[in-house]
Amino acid sequence: AAAEPWSVTLKEAAIARGDLQLEDLAVDPNVKLRMSAITGTVSNVVSDGSQRAELALRTRFGSGGTLAVNGGARWNPLASDLRVDARSLDIAAVRPYIAERLNAVLASALLSARGNVAVNQASAEAPLKVAFKGSGRLANLHMLDARSENDLLKWQVLDLEQIDARIGEGSPNIAVGKISLADFYARRIRRLLPAALVVLV
Repeated sequence: AAAEPWSVTLKEAAIARGDLQLEDLAVDPNVKLRMSAITGTVSNVVSDGSQRAELALRTRFGSGGTLAVNGGARWNPLASDLRVDARSLDIAAVRPYIAERLNAVLASALLSARGNVAVNQASAEAPLKVAFKGSGRLANLHMLDARSENDLLKWQVLDLEQIDARIGEGSPNIAVGKISLADFYARRIRRLLPAALVVLV
């Protein structure tokens, strides 16, 4: 008879004052990211991924952003339910990833989000489903004209409340209960995004 596969269970593990630095050399300029002051715990991890593992993680991104994640997940089949609290993440740090898709230069932008994220996939053949319920903020947005480097688009705060987003089951469905925008400025431009018309005031 064939031997049964090994089964390994991790009851609990913890990390304190961790530091992680990542550098992507495949893009130009290179993207450098740092996670510092990493603290967290993970428990009930099984090697075949059939049981729900619990996790709690908090870290600092760059010089000022923070990210906290709490909840549970398993990967066989994939199912997770996480509470996410992201504050002032520096999106400009990853500008090389979006530079080719944007007819402008992203000078600054800070992203914050708070809510529940669910990721599920019933089987390898089934579609990956992602859902988010919560709120989001894009602050200190500043975009420059790629040719002249003049101000193109900027605002102080864009708040999105009562977000209900679902992707992976039929067409993407995104609903927002309330939108508020402060200190908005824009200069007329024909194409900011490929194949998209931006209406400016």
